[in-house]
Amino acid sequence: MSTTPIPRADPARPGAGPGEPTDGAVVLPFAPPVASTNGAPVSVPRSERDLAILRGLARRLNPEDAGAHNNLGVVFYQKGLYEDAIAAFERALELDPRMQVAQRNIQVAYFHTGYFERLVAELRERLAADPGDTEARRRMASAYYHAGDTGAAVREWRRVLEDVPDDVEVYVRLARAEFQRGDLDAALVHLRNAMALEPENAAIHLRIGEVQYNRGMSEEARASLERAVALDGELAEAYHLLAFVYGDVGETERAAEAAARAAELNPSYGKAEANLSLDRYSAARYNELVGERLPQPEVAEGALAHYNLGLAFRKKGLFEEAAREFELALERGEDEFLVRQAQAELFLLRGAGAEAEAVYAELLEVEPASPKLWNERGVAAHQRGALEEAEAGYRRALELDPAYALAWNNLGVVRHHRGIGGAESAFREALARGRAPGDVWRNLGLALARQGRFEASIEAYESALRLEPGSAVAWTGLGAALMEAGRPAEARSAFVRAVDADPQLAEARYHLAYALSALGDYRGALRETKHALELDPFFPAPRFRLLIDLQFEEARVLAPELEVTQWVEAGSAVEAFEYRDGGLDDVFGPASAPAAPADSAGGARGNGANPAGEDALEAVRAALASGDLDRAAAEAQQAFAAGARRSELLVLLGEIFLRRGLAGEALERFRAAEAAAESDGVPEDATERRSALLGCARALLDLGRTEEAAEAAERLCARGADVESLRVLGAARLRAGAPAAAVEALERARSGAPEDVGILTELGTAHLAAGDPAAAEAVLRAALERDPEAVSAQVALGRVLAATDRPEEAVAAFRAALAVLPSYGEAALALASVERERGRTREAIHVLVDVLDVDPYHLDALAALGSTLWEAGREAEAATAFRRVLRFDPGHAAARRAIEQMDAAAARLGVG
Repeated sequence: MSTTPIPRADPARPGAGPGEPTDGAVVLPFAPPVASTNGAPVSVPRSERDLAILRGLARRLNPEDAGAHNNLGVVFYQKGLYEDAIAAFERALELDPRMQVAQRNIQVAYFHTGYFERLVAELRERLAADPGDTEARRRMASAYYHAGDTGAAVREWRRVLEDVPDDVEVYVRLARAEFQRGDLDAALVHLRNAMALEPENAAIHLRIGEVQYNRGMSEEARASLERAVALDGELAEAYHLLAFVYGDVGETERAAEAAARAAELNPSYGKAEANLSLDRYSAARYNELVGERLPQPEVAEGALAHYNLGLAFRKKGLFEEAAREFELALERGEDEFLVRQAQAELFLLRGAGAEAEAVYAELLEVEPASPKLWNERGVAAHQRGALEEAEAGYRRALELDPAYALAWNNLGVVRHHRGIGGAESAFREALARGRAPGDVWRNLGLALARQGRFEASIEAYESALRLEPGSAVAWTGLGAALMEAGRPAEARSAFVRAVDADPQLAEARYHLAYALSALGDYRGALRETKHALELDPFFPAPRFRLLIDLQFEEARVLAPELEVTQWVEAGSAVEAFEYRDGGLDDVFGPASAPAAPADSAGGARGNGANPAGEDALEAVRAALASGDLDRAAAEAQQAFAAGARRSELLVLLGEIFLRRGLAGEALERFRAAEAAAESDGVPEDATERRSALLGCARALLDLGRTEEAAEAAERLCARGADVESLRVLGAARLRAGAPAAAVEALERARSGAPEDVGILTELGTAHLAAGDPAAAEAVLRAALERDPEAVSAQVALGRVLAATDRPEEAVAAFRAALAVLPSYGEAALALASVERERGRTREAIHVLVDVLDVDPYHLDALAALGSTLWEAGREAEAATAFRRVLRFDPGHAAARRAIEQMDAAAARLGVG
């Protein structure tokens, strides 16, 4: 395993919704601040009108709605109003201290603007001048807490208590910090100190109940929470927590009543409330939330009615409707400059560079010193392919504002497209001027990859992911660079996270299919290729992002792909995907040979000896023996061209398909080989006839057609039993539900190959199924004596031990298998099952998580994790796991059934 750090994606990130734009459209980026040359954060110059409209948003909020304040903070941050953003995030956390998204947002705002460093320096100066400045110390403690340094926060609040020992608020804040860092005992001590000072404070009883519940003290938590609602019958959070406590103690009716009361007092407890994050959200969801939670501001609302409506439509991606409203705004005499600017931005979003450029020319006559307008005029020229004019626009923007990171980014893109050098330095200048905008890192990674500098590209994409852990585009770029660097296992993990972040991203699914194929998971590769083709019938090339600054939200525009032009009309994705007959033969070789080519004498080659064909067949066999299936397929094509025997060539093609996991295709080849050999008069006991029939049995076994597989194996054994035919016969009988007959066949196979660990493992499994665990254990221990690292034998032994009520020994056997092969999902699933049966749910979760760390594409392990989390009462996390399974495999029956059951359970409790 490589030690290259790959950031983890957030599994809770929503995928692209049905209305989210794809190729050629705009999505909202993480928008880090631009910094001046001396490192102080600055924002893009904007008019007082813009600032007034932005700050006017605050007047439309419910002052007690934590989610609304959080979302307002995101909007402020996006526009460079960093102190306003931080104040909004802090207000959100005052209203809801457990709001994780607001906590994450305030940390981003603190550290990506330098605000935290400046604030702490200022407070230290105040405390140096006056150590008794209690308010400065409170602010210092709060800053440390919001920054995630709970230890420092605790120290500062303790010092505050030295000055004000009876301050209830400080005790509560101390408890919150101790709770945050996991010291529940200390948190409880502080809360009891607070209760001693204010015994009738319902909020303190609520917090005590919360801590007790998290310590597993359900009865004590119940008493505290019931006391809280007795003191304050309007305390929605207490009812919400009581619903869980009642559920834990088995009082389901009271749990439902408490949940209903919580939802009545606070409707957000009855439905999922999505809140904006600075590092994780989709464009469609952002537009929806900004449009619904933050209505258009009151500033000049009457005079800008159509303009405001046009902005609302634009945020929703309804470009036609937005264009009509902007036209009406001009007709009704609304602010012409403001409306024309919105129209120009809309042209950019729609990819109409020529129309946008004409409008920007007019706007620049009015405001020629606007770096924003020059940058966007450059984007308009870039869209229509006028690269010199685009570069001139970006450079003019930078002359007016050398710290304008968006223009530096766009300059890098145009320099790359012009092929004249300087792209990398422009991207790095953008990064130096700002605080690492994610789009710039991605553009840099793409540019480096196209230069063949894959290790440097990997570093750039990893930097992008540190800022945007949920960026599907960045994960895809990282995976592509890892593949080029010869690290397919790590690439697979990156592509899995890309698909998890955005299941509709066809590029990620195509790449995942390639990675799975490279790792030998051909079934998974086939499934991902099918999904990718349904999303986009053409492989989409990665694109650079041009950055623009809209009036009330930032956006990025996909740059025209000037190196590879491959356009797909909107809506042209296929509705369903089917293989045409023989289609895979185009990839893996001929399905059935056409008429044999004529020999030099004008006759046709038959199935007789042909030295060139024999040599070619030998090359196919050698490639198969080495496991190089791609080379085997290529050699098979050469063998066909050389006139190799058709029946034997079809057997080898069947073997190639079978090893690729394409059992249906393999079955067709083996049957065609049988027919060809029979028509050519090849005797039944000839090697190629036996190989064809054996291949049929193996393919049928892989397809789950066990009775047909057993029948084929019996026909083969009737012609003369050998070890391999008996092994397949035994396996088929076992899977067909005839374990005693399977034991008989496998014992015969064992007599022919007494040292074969695979046969011994299969025999042990058959003995267990036949009700003879003692014989099963003896056989499996014999297998492990021959090969102590035979993981399949270890797992089979573990199952025998579990079946004979020896769970400790079973656990040891499963862990021994995982010690040899940590990614062996079968061992992990078996181990987790035993741990769950023993009531050790936490251990089962750890086992499954460890396997998913190694192989995030193990869908059965992910589904098992969901079931285990559900049993542990962690419904939200369980639902996330099941939904992740369905993102990769919408037909996964267990995951779909679990989601339906969870939805039904939620509906019965009235919380769905």
